[in-house]
Amino acid sequence: MIDMDQEGISVEPILTMAKDHDFNQVIFTNAEVEIENKIGEEGQGWTVAKYLLEFERGGGGSGVAKILSEITSLRTLVKKLSLENNNPSLNDSYASKLSRLEIKAASIQYSALRILGALKNGERPGPESSMMKTLMTQLQQEVSELALQSIGYYGNPFQDTSYGSNEEVIGEEIYRSKAGRYQNLRAASIYGGSNEIQNNIIAKAVLGL
Repeated sequence: MIDMDQEGISVEPILTMAKDHDFNQVIFTNAEVEIENKIGEEGQGWTVAKYLLEFERGGGGSGVAKILSEITSLRTLVKKLSLENNNPSLNDSYASKLSRLEIKAASIQYSALRILGALKNGERPGPESSMMKTLMTQLQQEVSELALQSIGYYGNPFQDTSYGSNEEVIGEEIYRSKAGRYQNLRAASIYGGSNEIQNNIIAKAVLGL
């Protein structure tokens, strides 16, 4: 554990291509840490990190409620666009896609509850956390892609959604966040361990390959 206010440590922001500030880089310059702040045994840092990552990845189900809310909002938006453009087929074409995403979200939610039940009994998330991370990020990206498609050409221009931005919106206000959300979530299949790495963990720990 490190005191972030001590000498030799600086924090610099990393902006995503959507101009969101979700991450920072921490720079160590001759920084020292007290021996009593050590977690675990010397030389076992990666083991400790992997243990922590199990809980980070396994917690992906906590965001399912937000995704379900986004799907509901998207369903409302598609109905609105369908009426405005006198195009009932637009609503019909999205209905099955949105229902499929809702079913996928519900299945992830139930899996998350099973993991929480295991944690309550003192168990570790295990390789299930890698499955949850992969499924959750894929779902997030699918929903954001469908949202971007729904607004058509209004999804093309970049609209700054960063805090304090006063840029004039192109189209309706609800369109502003669609492209930014889509761009931001391109990183979802990378952070916390890329989906390819999660597939390797699943292959080894679950399938025994």
